[in-house]
Amino acid sequence: MKRIRGTVVDVWEEDIYPGEVYVRGGRVVKVQRGEGGGRYLLPALVDAHIHIESSMLIPSRFASLSLPHGTVALVADPHEIANVLGLPGVLWMMMDSSATPQKVFFTAPPCVPASAHESSGAVLTPEDIKELLSDPRVVALGEVMDVKGVLEGTPELMEKIRLAEKAGKPVDGHAPGLTGEALRRYFSLGISSDHECTTFEEVKERAAMGVLLLLRGGSASKSLDLLSAGGRRALCTDDLSAPDLSRGHMDRLLKEAVEWGADPLEAVEMASRIPAEHYRLPVGLLRPADPADVVVVRDLKDFEVEAVFVDGRVVARGGEALFELPPYLPANNFYAAPFPTTEFIHPVRGPAEVRVIRMRPDNLYTDEMSVELKEGQSLPDPSRDILLALCMDRYGTGKYSTAPLKGTGLKEGAVALTISHDSHNIIALGADLNDLAAALRRVIEMKGGVAISRGGRVLSLRLEVAGLMTGEEPHLVAERIREMERELKDMGMMLTSPLSQLSFLSLTVIPRLRLTPAGVFDVERGAYVEAVRTSL
Repeated sequence: MKRIRGTVVDVWEEDIYPGEVYVRGGRVVKVQRGEGGGRYLLPALVDAHIHIESSMLIPSRFASLSLPHGTVALVADPHEIANVLGLPGVLWMMMDSSATPQKVFFTAPPCVPASAHESSGAVLTPEDIKELLSDPRVVALGEVMDVKGVLEGTPELMEKIRLAEKAGKPVDGHAPGLTGEALRRYFSLGISSDHECTTFEEVKERAAMGVLLLLRGGSASKSLDLLSAGGRRALCTDDLSAPDLSRGHMDRLLKEAVEWGADPLEAVEMASRIPAEHYRLPVGLLRPADPADVVVVRDLKDFEVEAVFVDGRVVARGGEALFELPPYLPANNFYAAPFPTTEFIHPVRGPAEVRVIRMRPDNLYTDEMSVELKEGQSLPDPSRDILLALCMDRYGTGKYSTAPLKGTGLKEGAVALTISHDSHNIIALGADLNDLAAALRRVIEMKGGVAISRGGRVLSLRLEVAGLMTGEEPHLVAERIREMERELKDMGMMLTSPLSQLSFLSLTVIPRLRLTPAGVFDVERGAYVEAVRTSL
């Protein structure tokens, strides 16, 4: 019988005490008070909501960076790959994730495409959702992003929610900015969580309805500052880049939660017992007969992870994974035609009144503003921080659109990528049309990935799995992404997490203006609008 000695963080008795965890056959036999002390023994830490694809790493490579940071389990929403490859893409994620010790659970994505205004590569039908929900690894219906469809009672969406209810599995929410009667109606249909809160008022209104609040500490969105608003809460990342993942995962969220005023025991509960109960996850919570999942940390301030046990076996120690990376087979769906020249991209010329998408530096919302171009003026104009954004269909239709965009600070060059939520068409941004064309050409040549062009010099990363992820060595991928983000910063980029934030520019369910291959979409109006309003 194996003994793990330390200071037990007991999320059931809500107590912290010296003790020993006895393990046999991969399970906890007993937890005994008395002997021990020093290092702290935590239950399995759970990221309650994450899109693995946003790391640009396939699940098995993600695990090799994540597990050393104490993240024993994930609730992964695979709607990114589902939008590209459909049900086979989700099954691919499940297969690859099963090849490591990390316990990856999934949700069945109900909104593929995210809304009727998206042009994805696949559709998930109620039959697909029923098949997924029958798998024990699928623990919930994924985030219901089509708020309009819920409020209007779209039959197919209602059928997917009913299928989850029939399977006895919860339904994840996604209700940014929703309030009042519309909010009540949205959650009255059985939706039970939300990770999109950005204000204290939103947290309190949802908490009063009994909604589980998933507070984020990811690369693109952060809401741990809302911890003091109360309610039933769990911790998640939502989207996490490989560079950020290499620096920390649930260990970092615990540290930040404590820094925001959470009691350490309360923080551990939000990262273990609460999500495990909500999703009924078969993970170890330091009870007799539980799987012997134990995270050993140095203290309850920095939560530096010393070792991670999964089913009684040491799988990470001292920040390093102790398991081999499995082989994998790439899968893709990419049919964008070769990109010709800058003649394909037209600048916006004055005189004209132009509708500009304004990005915010630290969250995913965008705003609308008007700019008047006089005779002789044109866009892109980096001196005014107004660049040209482009979105091109990757699935063979040939559609593309452009729009002026402000708020990035980019002074030169261009960037293009095929991570473009949720349909994952090509999104690009340029201060210079030649660089914009060069970045687009490289992404198309690679059949998916990220490319930065600066004065004709191109820096790129190929993403051979769905144009979203790679199976290359994860530390090297993280360093490559860091290099690209440093290059963007050197080019003037002001966004906090540039690649992550740019990847949301097309998502037609987050206010306000979005760019798709069909044009500029106003989320609040639910309609496309002209980028160039009038010629003066």
